[in-house]
Amino acid sequence: MSFPCKACENVFKIGDKIVDYTSQYRYLGLTVSETLDYNISVNELITGSSRALGSLVSKYYSTDGFDYDTYTKLFESTVAPIMTYCAGVWGFKAYEGLDKLQNRAIRSFLGVGKFTPIPGMTGEMAWIPVSIRNHCQMIKLWCRIVNMHSERLPSRIYAWDCSFSRNHKDTWYNNIKSIMNESGLDTLFNSKCTDGLSTKFISNFAKDMLMQKYQITWEKAVEAMPKLRTYRDLNTTYSVQPYLKSGISRHERSAIARLRCGVFPLEIEKGRYRGVPADRRLCKVCRTGSVEDEKHFLLHCPTYSLQRNRMFMDCQQRYNCNFDNMSDMDKFKFLLSAGVKIVSKFITNISDIRTQTLMRKN
Repeated sequence: MSFPCKACENVFKIGDKIVDYTSQYRYLGLTVSETLDYNISVNELITGSSRALGSLVSKYYSTDGFDYDTYTKLFESTVAPIMTYCAGVWGFKAYEGLDKLQNRAIRSFLGVGKFTPIPGMTGEMAWIPVSIRNHCQMIKLWCRIVNMHSERLPSRIYAWDCSFSRNHKDTWYNNIKSIMNESGLDTLFNSKCTDGLSTKFISNFAKDMLMQKYQITWEKAVEAMPKLRTYRDLNTTYSVQPYLKSGISRHERSAIARLRCGVFPLEIEKGRYRGVPADRRLCKVCRTGSVEDEKHFLLHCPTYSLQRNRMFMDCQQRYNCNFDNMSDMDKFKFLLSAGVKIVSKFITNISDIRTQTLMRKN
């Protein structure tokens, strides 16, 4: 139990003139509160970033989609700068609203729903997590401060914070120290100088180190999610997937992404919400009595045999793919990873056939 002290009235003067004071003020676009609660500032940045993202997504849909590089570049140029504005000051903590905003941008590009597992969709795009973006901004600010003349105000404040942090834990000095230790830059931090290294080099080094650690965290998250049973067979590294950089349409990309992330409306997924045992989630478009999972849908369901055989023949002729010598797993990985136009059209085609067949049966 805590008993915080009540706030008392204070009078500040410069000479004989009384100075007004307020609970918060705005400086260079950043709102600073009397308790240094940066949630107010971050919420304002989230609002501004959301408007910028809305404009980006609107253009994305109106032009029927951008390619991966264009979409990423536009996000980095129009949305990310607002999200990370002054992050060098407030960026130590994680803010759920910023993570949700970046996930919304990823979800829009992939064409997946809000129930898509986050480790799956983030692993497809391999964007830098918001927390790492912010930590790199803090490291850049530290580089600027230690390179300043000792008489400049930011340098003097940093020296004061260093002394203040000996008896207090939650300070900017201790926060940046923790980040640089995690980034393998503890020796540089203790030297209190950049040692002739450029700010860009130091920031990129920290980003690479933090991303290596994030890769381990991401792998554990993927393993822990039952929905990503298929995804674990397709992707083991946090890197951009080839099909996203191929010339497929927005709708074809969406079909592949939903299949990979385990949210395509097959019986194996729909039965989860109905409480049907996994071995009884049978395919309703054929009479084989097989569980309708992604492999059955793409490789074995006899309803799509004509389309499947035609697709295999086209791939063999154009890309010299010998499917006869491939295992089912190799075929499965090729279909959901290669990003070949023929394959993406096949997937959207049999998806339409499945929908029409189920509608006729109902």
